[in-house]
Order: sequence, then structure tokens, then C-alpha cells
Amino acid sequence: MTGVRGGLISGAFARDVLPTMPESVAVPRPIASALASWTQRIEGTLGLTSSVRAIGDVAVLPLLDLLGFVVERRIDEREKCVLHVRALRHGSGQASGTRAIVIVSGWDEPLDRIWRTSVINAIATDAR
Repeated sequence: MTGVRGGLISGAFARDVLPTMPESVAVPRPIASALASWTQRIEGTLGLTSSVRAIGDVAVLPLLDLLGFVVERRIDEREKCVLHVRALRHGSGQASGTRAIVIVSGWDEPLDRIWRTSVINAIATDAR
């Protein structure tokens, strides 16, 4: 299945099992098309040597836009990029009260190094 890779959820599970679950909702065709284009752009542009800034610009920012988030603040550092985001109200284009912190790291960066920073940032900004 295009765009579904890795060990957390298999392509077979996403294709065969996930749609049969009671909570499952079909992805609207325009969103599915946008996700497919997003996946192709990532696969054609990014790789193991991509900088954190490139990963943020090419992969994360477009995905946040597709998911209905707006970036309120961006902090670029050498080893990570911290994005303070807020969800948009469905259909209104206006920011809601739902806030989150998104931390972008390099492909080879161990997540346990970033975990502490992410928790501290979330507490400081009251993000959930």
C-alpha cells in the first residue's frame, strides 16, 4: 500500500483490516489524492542524509496542512525543529483551542533523546 511502511502498522493491516473496524471512516478522495502526492514527493526528495530543515519543509509542514493544523511558531535548531501548532476549526479556517508541539528530528536521531525535550515543551506551552 503506497505510503504505509514500517513496523508500527503494516500495509496489509491498513489495507485489509483497518477499513473493517467499526470506527473506520473512508478517507475522502481529495485527501487520499493529496496524501499520495505527498508520499511521492517525500520518496523522491528526502533520504537518510536529508537535513532536519528539509524534512520539516518537505514532509512535516505539508502533512500538518493536510491534517488541518497551522504553525504558529517555528524554532529551527541544528538537531531538531520545534513547531508549535494549532488545529483549524473544521470548515472555518480559524484556529481552535487545540494546540500541540511537533518535533522534527533527523532520520537517524534516537527518539529517546528528543522525548525529554518534547515533554518539557508540551508542559511549558500546555499543549496536549
